[in-house]
Amino acid sequence: MSICPESFSCPNPNFASFKYPFYNNATDNKQCGLIQVNCTLNGGIIQLGGDSYEIVGKYVSESVVSIRNLTFERLVNDSSCGALMDNFTSPIPLLYSISIEGGQCHTLDGHVQCLDAKKEKRGRKLTRILIFAGSAFILMLFLVIFMIWCRFSSLASLFSPTRIFEDATRNFDPAQELGNGGFGVVYYGKLQDGREVAVKRLYEHNCKRVQQFMNEVQILTRLRHPNLVVLYGCTSRQSHELLLVYEYISNGTLADHIHGEQANSSLLAWPLRMNIAIQTARSLVYLHASEIIHRDVKTSNILLDHNFCAKVADFGLSRLLPNDVTHVSTAPQGTPGYLDPQYHHHYQLTDKSDVYSFGVVLIELISSMVAVDLSRTQDDISLVNLALNRIQRCAFDQLIDPVLGSDSDPEVMRMVTSVAELAFRCLQFYSEMRPTMNEVLDVLVDIQSQGRIDVDDSIRELEEVITPPLSENNDKTVVLKDFLPSPVSITGEWHSNSTVSTTLNVR
Repeated sequence: MSICPESFSCPNPNFASFKYPFYNNATDNKQCGLIQVNCTLNGGIIQLGGDSYEIVGKYVSESVVSIRNLTFERLVNDSSCGALMDNFTSPIPLLYSISIEGGQCHTLDGHVQCLDAKKEKRGRKLTRILIFAGSAFILMLFLVIFMIWCRFSSLASLFSPTRIFEDATRNFDPAQELGNGGFGVVYYGKLQDGREVAVKRLYEHNCKRVQQFMNEVQILTRLRHPNLVVLYGCTSRQSHELLLVYEYISNGTLADHIHGEQANSSLLAWPLRMNIAIQTARSLVYLHASEIIHRDVKTSNILLDHNFCAKVADFGLSRLLPNDVTHVSTAPQGTPGYLDPQYHHHYQLTDKSDVYSFGVVLIELISSMVAVDLSRTQDDISLVNLALNRIQRCAFDQLIDPVLGSDSDPEVMRMVTSVAELAFRCLQFYSEMRPTMNEVLDVLVDIQSQGRIDVDDSIRELEEVITPPLSENNDKTVVLKDFLPSPVSITGEWHSNSTVSTTLNVR
C-alpha cells in the first residue's frame, strides 16, 4: 500500500501543485484526501457533491481552485432569463469559495486520517476553558494562601516576645546599647505600657549560654530583695534568641562612677560609697541565706539607680550551694582580678569566694582604682596585690583616693581605713581566714554607725589572726609572698574556662 504524497501536479503547467485536502484519483488512495481530482491534459476535474467540475485554475494557495459551472454557462448561453432568474438570486455570485473545515494527520502506515474540525474546535475550546479555569483556580489558591500566611505572620509578630523586644529597643539599635560583657549586650528599651527596661541579648545560642540563661531566670524568679535587680520577663529557652528583660537602672554601674565613663562628671562622696557597700553586702547575705553563690561579684555588676541605691545583677555564673555542704567542686569561672585564688587553685567553690570578690569591691570603693591595670608596675597590676601591700605597711595614703577627703576629715579617714582593714580580711588566701558575709555586713554597719575604730588596734588584731609561715627576709612581705592573689589575665595562669562535673562535699 502506497504512502500518501505531500503534493501532486496535473499536466497543465499553469496549475500550482495540489496538496491536502485534494488527492489524485489516478495514483492516490481515497484515504489520502477529501476531494478527488482527475487530472487531464488541460487541467483536471474535481468531484463536489456528486457533480463533476472542470478545474480552470489552481493558484499558489493550497486549498483554492477555480472551477467552471457548466449549469450557469448553459443558462447564460441559452439566454433564458426566466430559467436564470429561477435558478439564481440576485446578486449572482460569479466566484465560488469552497471552505474545507477539517484537519489532517498521518497514520502509522502513511495514510491520512481526517479529523472532525467541529469536534476538534470544541475540544480545543474545552481545553482552553479548562486551562483558563485551572489557572484562575491556582491563582486564587495562591492568593488565599498568601493572605493566610500574611495574617498568621502578622499575628505571630504581634504575639512574638522577640518582636516586642525588637520594637522596644528600636530593633536593637546600637545607639540604645547600655553595655556589653562576656555573655551578651544590654540595650535600653521602652515597652508599650511605658516601662523602661534593660534587654540583655545573649551572644550565642548554645548549651553554655542556655545554662547561664536558665540560671538567671531561676534565681531572679524565686528571689526578691530591694538590692537585687528585678527580672520582668524572658524569651523561651527554645526561642531562636535568648533575651532577658530587667528593670532599667538609670544611673549605670558602680564601675562607671568610680573609674569609668562617669567618674569625672559624677563624684561619689564617701557616705554614698559606704551605703553602696552596705547595700551590696545585704544582697549577698540574702543570696547566701538562699543557698546561692553569685560567683561574679564586681563593680560592673553593681547597678546604681537615680538615688544611688545598689542593685546586684548578672547571675549567669551563679551556683546553688546547699547549707549542708562545704563546697562545690567545679572549674573556676569568674572575672580575673576578682576570682578567689583558693577556688582557682583547688576548684572548690564556697560562699567565701563571694567574700573575696566583695573584698576587691571594697578596695575599689576606697581607692577608685580598677581591679586589673596593665599601666601599673608589674607588682601592682593586680589591685589585690597593691592593696595587701599598702595595708600591710599601713601606707593608706598610697591606697585611698584623695577625692574622698580623708586628708581633711579625720572621721572619713577613720571610716575608710576601717573598711580597708575589713577588705584585708576578705582578701586572705585561705577561705577559713575570711569572714562570712553576715560578719562583713555587721562590721560595715558598725563602721557606719560608730565611725570610730582604732586603726593601730585593728591592724594588730589582723596580724594576730594571720598565721602563715613568715618570710625569712621581711615580715611585711608575708602577705605578698605567702598568699597567692587572685589570678589576672596577664600574670595569672588560667586553667579552664568551662564548667566540669560538680561534686558536693557535706559538712
